[in-house]
Amino acid sequence: MLGFLAWGSVPPPLAWNRGAEMLEAGSWCEWRRGDVVRRGRFADARDVYQSAMNHGPESDPDALRTLAGAAVRDSVRAHLIADVPVGVFLSGGIDSSLLAALAAQESAGAVRTFSIGFEEKSFDELSRARTVARRYGTDHHELVLRPDAAALLPEIAAAFDEPFADSSALPTYAVSRLASEHVKVALSGEGGDEVLGGYARYFWGPVMDRLRPTLGRHAGQVLRVTNRLPSRSLGVFNVARRAAKAAESVQLDSPERYLAWFDIFNAEERRSLLGDGADSAAQRFAALFDAARDLRLDPVQRLQYVDIHTMLLDNLLMKADKISMAHSLEVRVPFVSRDLVEFGLGLPAAQKVGLLRDKRLMRRLLRPKLGTRIAHRPKRGFEIPVDRWFREKTTEALRQQLRSGAVVKHLGFNPRAVDRLIERHLGQEDIGRKLFALAGLERWAQHYA
Repeated sequence: MLGFLAWGSVPPPLAWNRGAEMLEAGSWCEWRRGDVVRRGRFADARDVYQSAMNHGPESDPDALRTLAGAAVRDSVRAHLIADVPVGVFLSGGIDSSLLAALAAQESAGAVRTFSIGFEEKSFDELSRARTVARRYGTDHHELVLRPDAAALLPEIAAAFDEPFADSSALPTYAVSRLASEHVKVALSGEGGDEVLGGYARYFWGPVMDRLRPTLGRHAGQVLRVTNRLPSRSLGVFNVARRAAKAAESVQLDSPERYLAWFDIFNAEERRSLLGDGADSAAQRFAALFDAARDLRLDPVQRLQYVDIHTMLLDNLLMKADKISMAHSLEVRVPFVSRDLVEFGLGLPAAQKVGLLRDKRLMRRLLRPKLGTRIAHRPKRGFEIPVDRWFREKTTEALRQQLRSGAVVKHLGFNPRAVDRLIERHLGQEDIGRKLFALAGLERWAQHYA
């Protein structure tokens, strides 16, 4: 349970059903007369890493761009093979824009593209998606989500059949349903960030490792300042919240600090909700960092290794698969083909991230297709205005539901800690992401706990 509160899903071999366990990716077991008699692996990520390290691409930037262009194009071409129409999820970001451009170039007819937008302009990327759709003449379809889209939560919970805390499940559910009305197969950009360096933390993580002795001495001063600032969100970016997160995390060891970059509930919040116990999230990250060191990966590859084994496998790919299958839609992910993963992992760190730019090589690929303005726009996550939605529409109803529901009665959550979270949200803090996680957990617990 503590692991779920940290990153929003439960990783194998853990499972929500008592007495059950999940098989890890690439593994098998032989089941005979009610017992597991043999276990093994048919694929191991370590083999992919070893291959990437042994056959990493050369360091010349122009040669790398040529190799990257061929690798991405080959993967898209292979994933377009189907006896039914194939569409593309087009968020307007770097990955989906490149997929849409390549799919259009590789297809005889107009490719169908699908986008989700929001009334809240700071979250809406429909204009960016439309730019790509017009440039490549796609058959474009879009849908605007409004606060009443939260009514989809029971359907989403049923699709997962387990708790899932990532609020991007809602727009993913909506875009999958939209696409299923027109195609049977869709390409999606999952994996592009993890494979080709799409996160700023790939740069700042190693930097903070080096500067920790100095920064740690001033963390308290930063926190005293940020604690006095309102943490209401400025769209999808909040300077005070991120500065506080950095100040808190710089005082931690590498595995704990990396988890703190994107955990939903921090370690103190996890303890207040459920009490002390074995923190599976912290243990899992420590084990993955140890494994990455054993493979002798560089600092950026080490963080990619951790992300691929956590966020990519346990969150992004699971989310895409379960939600799309709920709509009888097959989602394909070209960025996680083996050849492209090997290429991306073997890239020099400088071609992935820098001081002011993530996914450097990907942006160079996109520039001639869609221009500098689109290729160099800031990264945006597939986020929803969950802070505003919970504050304006559903907070009091959620409070009553959680106080009298299964989260408290059957899962043992501290009701006073739940109350404090809601009060924080109604006050100065935007913590709708945390409330979304509890709402999803409550929906699941009502049916299964």
